[in-house]
Amino acid sequence: MTKPTGREHRLARLTPEQRAAFEARTRGRATAATPEPAATTGSAASGATAGTPSETGHRSAITPAQGPLPLSFGQERLWFLEQLTPGLGVHNEYVALRLTGTLDLAALDAALNRLADRHEALRTVIEVADGVPVQRVLPPGRSVLETVEADDTEGGDLAVAEREAARPFDLAQGPLFRAVLIRSAPDRALLLVVNHHMVGDAWSRAVLVDELCSGYRAEREGETAAPAPLPLRYGDWAAWQRRTLTDEHLADHLTYWRDRLAGTPPLLDLVTDRPRPAVPTHKGGRTRFTLDAGLTEAVERAARTARATPFMVTLAAWQAVLMRHSGQEDIVVGVPTAGRDRPELASLAGMFVNSLVLRADLSGDPTFEELLAQVRETSLGAFAHAEVPFERLVRELSPDRALGHAPLYQVQFGYRNVPERELSLPGVRVEPVDLDNGLCRTDLSLELARSGEVTEGICEFSRDLFDATSAQTLTAALERVLRRATADPRLRLSELLALTPAEQALLDAAGDGGPAPEGAPDVLTAFAEAVRTRPDAEAVVSGGTTLTFRALDERARRIAGQLAAAGVRPGDRVGIGLRRCADLPAALLAVLMTGGAYVPLDPDYPAERLRYVCGDATPTAVLVHTPTRSAFASGIVPEGVALVDVDAAETPAVTAPAVTAVDAEAPAYVIHTSGSTG
Repeated sequence: MTKPTGREHRLARLTPEQRAAFEARTRGRATAATPEPAATTGSAASGATAGTPSETGHRSAITPAQGPLPLSFGQERLWFLEQLTPGLGVHNEYVALRLTGTLDLAALDAALNRLADRHEALRTVIEVADGVPVQRVLPPGRSVLETVEADDTEGGDLAVAEREAARPFDLAQGPLFRAVLIRSAPDRALLLVVNHHMVGDAWSRAVLVDELCSGYRAEREGETAAPAPLPLRYGDWAAWQRRTLTDEHLADHLTYWRDRLAGTPPLLDLVTDRPRPAVPTHKGGRTRFTLDAGLTEAVERAARTARATPFMVTLAAWQAVLMRHSGQEDIVVGVPTAGRDRPELASLAGMFVNSLVLRADLSGDPTFEELLAQVRETSLGAFAHAEVPFERLVRELSPDRALGHAPLYQVQFGYRNVPERELSLPGVRVEPVDLDNGLCRTDLSLELARSGEVTEGICEFSRDLFDATSAQTLTAALERVLRRATADPRLRLSELLALTPAEQALLDAAGDGGPAPEGAPDVLTAFAEAVRTRPDAEAVVSGGTTLTFRALDERARRIAGQLAAAGVRPGDRVGIGLRRCADLPAALLAVLMTGGAYVPLDPDYPAERLRYVCGDATPTAVLVHTPTRSAFASGIVPEGVALVDVDAAETPAVTAPAVTAVDAEAPAYVIHTSGSTG
């Protein structure tokens, strides 16, 4: 096992400019494209990448902005989302540090104040001027630190910290940066630093923690010299971004993204524990897991063999898992990128993070080797065109929008392989603390981080959709796919995703209802008994229509008579092309009365899908009604198959032929699945 002290540590020490040059050379060898600066292999955010397609030397200088400071593209999207769902802490960014020892409270307070005074972004609020949101920087000098007391019971300070991490900010009033010291004993405290994503990202957190530690040491040692001034303000960069990233400048990159994302599905429709709500609550949970040292080394080895990166290997495996749990072969995920491709941005607090949309085609049951090659090519292409802000991409592609899910992608993935910085304060032991504020931004977000010889993972999930056990099922599947794929990358996805014996046993048990109880009636017998004993009781309520058991029986027999007249006999299949209405249960009963099996045909399916199902199931007849008559009358049903209209006025009242015996082994229905359930 090789500890991450070689190449990873050397990369971690590179400046953004040096890293850009390194990645440009790497991409130049890998593709025929012009070498251009690209992304970091890891950041405090996700470790994915953050490239731009323009060479650093050819970019215009960032000069001091004059007048009202505009929002960056990323800030503008966050502001819009806040208007849709105000009063939530879903865009809070936070870090918690356990401090054990004799803490100098005055030095800590001064160090935090120095941070806010030094970084204008931390003193920024958002106000609306002439209908347009702009940045306004509050004056320096505000005290940042709040101190609260917590009981010394186990987890008491953590509960306070998680509540504080979820407490929302007021974008207009501010401040959008706060620090809370939660003291549970004289020599024990928890420091929580929180900011709105509007004024800082994960890279910013690393910058702020570094400066906090150095500022505390300086205060303790009586140093009065101010740190070197920052090269620019966040507002200067936001104004430069607005001025530079014009449609003309981005034209080639937008063409790439239009071609790459043409026809993407609007939603990754994963199997969920609950239906998707019309508007998400953003309540979330987290589950953690570890890829052991052996698997971590295997991932690195597979990456080297394929001239790829661990990010690409794990992304390919994650997309395979998402295919398995959605039944879709066109898989789109979002990858957060640092967005700091210029050297002068490395030391700034602010929101620079961007998102790339990475798409994979998993059709045709490829080998993992083939999938990884595709993911590698896709990733390099995306990094080469990463200058387009995600917000600008959404506007360009204009995808179908819905309040219930995010545009373009709903699942996020990140990989960080830059070693964590060591934290130290004089006389105080500092330990990072893992917090969960109970909120989430996407359906699923998976982040992997190299930690010594192992890889730590966090899967954040929407509680609107998933239980913790479902998230754990996904991460367990990811680990299983990685183990199989790194052992033999020539395995096909169907082999990588094959059920374990334990899973197969669970599936078999779930699908086996056991033998019917002795003397249990079949469906038609039970229905006939209900008609006899409760003829006037309500059986069906649909919209404004109500059918009693007697009326339902009469309706079902009438439709069964139509089917018999159309030639349906026991053992035949009958298509059901009705929308949801009172006639639908009558039609299902009618098919069973004839001894047939019904075939559901959703009228909203594409014509090609309906044509395929009808051709494959070979029904003797297809039931339709007024709302669906035209949909099935235009070449959907094979020649010779009767279309039986249950709404036809001239339909004779024919009594269904009696079914003297019901064969318990005979099929009752034939359903064509999308693959996710079958």
